[in-house]
Amino acid sequence: MNKNMLNSFRKQYASMWKMLDDGLDKTGDEIWKKNVDISFFVPARLLLHIIETIDYYFDNNPGEFKWNTVCDWEHVEDTRLESKKDLKEYEAKVKEKVKQWFNAKENVDLNAPEQTFKTDWATDLERAIYVLRHTQHHLGQLSHDLQRRGYEEIQWD
Repeated sequence: MNKNMLNSFRKQYASMWKMLDDGLDKTGDEIWKKNVDISFFVPARLLLHIIETIDYYFDNNPGEFKWNTVCDWEHVEDTRLESKKDLKEYEAKVKEKVKQWFNAKENVDLNAPEQTFKTDWATDLERAIYVLRHTQHHLGQLSHDLQRRGYEEIQWD
């Protein structure tokens, strides 16, 4: 059962990454760091939040996790946010981290009590589901923001 569950998660995470990449690619350079009305919805800021959150929740030592290593996306001026190129490089590292996390779970019961984030999630399964939900929530926000700026929406996968 665990192998089937892991393969299902791998498939769903592959779709999540595909949609995230579509959002990155569809965000025009002219709006990458541009604020329309709400600072959180600057595409570079929102995408960095998504990727950094994935990075955090797949970290084996969350107490030692260094937030804002790419940039302080919550407080930095819009014009000082990371470039799309830099964000894609960070995303590639996080993708590999997630892949390794799933690979390490091959012989582990995903329904066993959570050991890394004991106060947040009951199981690894719950944590993996939360990350998908969190990412899809913010990709929906980005897709809507792209549409209101006259760009194509993120393609569902």
